[in-house]
Amino acid sequence: MKYEKVVFTLSAVIFFISVQHQALAIEQVVLKKKTLANTSLQAKKISKKQKKANRVKTQESIDAEIDNEIALAEKSFKMAAITNPAAANTDTLITNVNNSTKTTGQTSGKTSVKLEEVAKEETPSAVTGSVEFTMARDSNVNPSNVDTKATSYQIAPSLSFKSGNFGASISATIKDYAEQQQSDMFKQNEAKANMTYTANLTKTATSTSAISGVFLDERSPDYIGLHDWDANNPEDRGMPVRYADSKFEQKLGFNFESIQTELGGSVRHRDALSLYSDFASPVLGEYFYYKDFNEYSAFGKLNVNAASFLDLSLKPKITQLKYVSRLGRQPDGSTGGNPDDAGLPAPLAELITTELGLDIAFKFNGSNITPKFVAGQVSDQAFGAEDKSYIRIGLSSSLILDQATKLTLTPNVMYNRYAYDNWTVGVSPGSSDKRLENEITGGIAASIQLAKNFGIGMGYEITSERSNIDDGSENYRKEVVSSTLTMSW
Repeated sequence: MKYEKVVFTLSAVIFFISVQHQALAIEQVVLKKKTLANTSLQAKKISKKQKKANRVKTQESIDAEIDNEIALAEKSFKMAAITNPAAANTDTLITNVNNSTKTTGQTSGKTSVKLEEVAKEETPSAVTGSVEFTMARDSNVNPSNVDTKATSYQIAPSLSFKSGNFGASISATIKDYAEQQQSDMFKQNEAKANMTYTANLTKTATSTSAISGVFLDERSPDYIGLHDWDANNPEDRGMPVRYADSKFEQKLGFNFESIQTELGGSVRHRDALSLYSDFASPVLGEYFYYKDFNEYSAFGKLNVNAASFLDLSLKPKITQLKYVSRLGRQPDGSTGGNPDDAGLPAPLAELITTELGLDIAFKFNGSNITPKFVAGQVSDQAFGAEDKSYIRIGLSSSLILDQATKLTLTPNVMYNRYAYDNWTVGVSPGSSDKRLENEITGGIAASIQLAKNFGIGMGYEITSERSNIDDGSENYRKEVVSSTLTMSW
């Protein structure tokens, strides 16, 4: 019994010691795990702080790069605005900066704010304007073409407004001459106004409506015969020629990437404010009238971007011109009814013109060279006296020699040939038995923008017309040399 107690006591002691040892081992393991966990946590905290610091440093570097790009773009933008205001726009600035930020793969709120501030600062005004001052030397200012040389001065202010889809403009031209007699005979005043509204119907279709008006007040030699005209008589002030035009035009355009189409029509009314003469037959007596008419046009355009440097444009058009009081003319030039049918009233003059034009535009670096071809015919609905066909072949171009200053050359030339089907009056003996006219017009202009609001230009124009009609107004040569100063805001 005593032996059993001893064994039991020893067993209990051993069990207690083992339990204590196991508890100590577990405590040491837990302590070790806690230590490792704390060490890992500290390491993670340090790593997180390091990454955050690196990230902050990286973002600061990105911001610094972006700030530098913005500064460079803004500096370039301001320099361009001084030398070339037309090319300096906020969209270009933002595009340049956005392209720079894309290389970093990131942007920041700071960048957006800066872009908005720069854009807001440089946003162009909705109202723009300009004034052109032109001095010209004309070798043949007289419409009767008696080689009357003249020096003219012209001022042409204009004002434009653009807001969203709405646009409007007004302009005027005041032309006068250095010599008083020429001023009294040929001076000219003109005023124009235009309003447009463009609506985006779909992603590819747009609608453009336009209303415009023109008022003209000029002087011309008295060919009506209300009083004798004498070029050497300082008392002769010429006859007034005045009219007011009003026009409405509607266009519908479609843009299918490489193909653009356009359909439209217009209505124009001319309200003549001065008497006019059609040189009626002496038998019938001169017929004085106001040269009022209504004009109706329908037109279209098909433009194909054949290549990055080549555009092809096909432009059909039909126009009906109906006079309100002008009577139809005979092939012999007389106005009114056929003498054989003197009792029958003559129809009013009405002309229908159909034509088809083709432009081939070669484009490079903002410049273009465009050959032009036009073929058409005019149908006289009264007596057929003015039936004719015509062709026009020419070249127009705009060559930008320097982008910064917008140094531009615009040479152009056009050949026109008009062949009449029935007109016989005044045809020179020995020539074709029908009226035939050939006309060449051309010239070259150069312009440069010296500062943001200041530009100058020079131009030369020439017109040479030859006809088998023995009339000075159809056979002449005219040259004009001009210089222009433009101020804009």
